Amino acid sequence: MIYIKNDSKNPYFNLSFEEYFFNYNFNDDCVILWQNKNTIVIGKNQNTWEELNHEFVKAQAINVVRRNTGGGAVYQDLGNVNYSFITKLESKSDVNNYLKFTKPIIEVLDDIDVKAEFSGRNDIEINGKKISGNAQLLKNNKILHHGTILFDVNLDILKQALKPDLLKIKSKGIKSIRSRVINIRSVLKEDMDANQFKNILENNFSKQSTIYTPTEEDIKNITNIMNKKYLTKEWNYGNNPKFNIHNKKRFPNGTLEVKINTQENKMINIKFYGDFLSVNDISEIENKMKNISFDKDSITKILNNEDTDLFFGKISIDQIIETIFN
Repeated sequence: MIYIKNDSKNPYFNLSFEEYFFNYNFNDDCVILWQNKNTIVIGKNQNTWEELNHEFVKAQAINVVRRNTGGGAVYQDLGNVNYSFITKLESKSDVNNYLKFTKPIIEVLDDIDVKAEFSGRNDIEINGKKISGNAQLLKNNKILHHGTILFDVNLDILKQALKPDLLKIKSKGIKSIRSRVINIRSVLKEDMDANQFKNILENNFSKQSTIYTPTEEDIKNITNIMNKKYLTKEWNYGNNPKFNIHNKKRFPNGTLEVKINTQENKMINIKFYGDFLSVNDISEIENKMKNISFDKDSITKILNNEDTDLFFGKISIDQIIETIFN
């Protein structure tokens, strides 16, 4: 394994860094640890305009950046540690295998006497409260798996910066975002700060790895990706398409929202949003649905010809159809 050093706290650079090395031709698996300063990271398929309390975000000068993977929006500060695994796809069973990739983190937590477990579709929890969310991307026979670790995050800012999804909160029987999460530091028997915790993770991964320090050429290429993609409003906020049909449903495997523009019983445009755990780009499905008849048979035919788990996680074809024709 290769441990790639990254000491940047710039979220736009860090996501560019991750993308660059995901596409890099190393002959071995890689791991990266990184931290973002005062940032909301939006899931690839989410509508940024609907996920944030924009006035609060602006007043607090919180960075907003979209990642390449599905799942929900997360608030991060220097009390959070991110990890990224980049591996070759050895088996199709590795896709959406969140237990496999979270196991090394759970083992490190066990070493510091914190009992954590994998839970639900993509979380690590302590005593039933979330300390880590995870997501994946599949491309060119490689998997990017990354996750967050809530060590000592400002939960008051987290609560105010993110707009709660009432469907999600109701489905989980909780009162707020804050009541669902916990900081690792609050349950430690021997106190440490986030930097010390990151050092423990780093020592654990680096002792099993070859350490790679990015070159000047790497930094130049990463900065180019950042300027062309992650710093742009188009990537981070996207466009709100014109639509005359808007439906949203919550399922056990995620929220699915759809906006459709129809004319003369044809779908001129369709856009899926949500925190579903896609590993492929949902636009592939959206493009195939453009300009087809707006009826269940036409849409079902397209979905039946695709491995929908790669695009919608575990949301089923019947659930997709149910959302479209709610």
